[in-house]
Amino acid sequence: MKVNQGFWISSAGADSIDDAVSEFITAVSSGDNGYSWDLFSVLTIGNEAIISGYCSPSDLISKISSVKSKLQAAGYTGKVTTSEPPVMFTTHSELCTSSDIDFVGVNVHSYFDVYSSASDAGSFLVGQVKQAQEACPNMDIVVTETGYPSAGNQNGKNIPSAENQLIALTSILSDYGSDVTILSTYNDYWKSPGEYGIEQSFGAIQLF
Repeated sequence: MKVNQGFWISSAGADSIDDAVSEFITAVSSGDNGYSWDLFSVLTIGNEAIISGYCSPSDLISKISSVKSKLQAAGYTGKVTTSEPPVMFTTHSELCTSSDIDFVGVNVHSYFDVYSSASDAGSFLVGQVKQAQEACPNMDIVVTETGYPSAGNQNGKNIPSAENQLIALTSILSDYGSDVTILSTYNDYWKSPGEYGIEQSFGAIQLF
């Protein structure tokens, strides 16, 4: 089993991950708890940091370069990326052309498209990945997050429910395929419900 380790950039800005990066490098390099670099296949630097307004594209690009250099100097040989909705890569193509990411990580949720319904989740994902590919030619596009909530508020044609969650995930796996990361294994009750009341309700283990 390989791990995709993430470094969460908070509202404090790109430098908010500095302590976590240093502690991570120290822990893995020391071999504490049996850790080794072989355990990690991908390190994700920032998750939706730009669309959340936590940092600018230039700040993120600079931070990716700095962190990747530190990781490689410590012995890490795996891949590095960041994850954003595809629109951030189409709006800020420098994330593809001027950053040190090894592939484009996209988070795609049809729930936030008021014109989609649960049954459209797969076709919506296909279209969004195509947009990212057009913005970042010659780079691999990896769906780092997708899914559908089982509870929360209606958004356009999207009505969160257990039934619609199954419909949406079936559509994703049918239209796009299984090479995706489904959010999430269990409901995340530690999160705030969020503006739409859905953030705790993506757990899907019962469907697999």
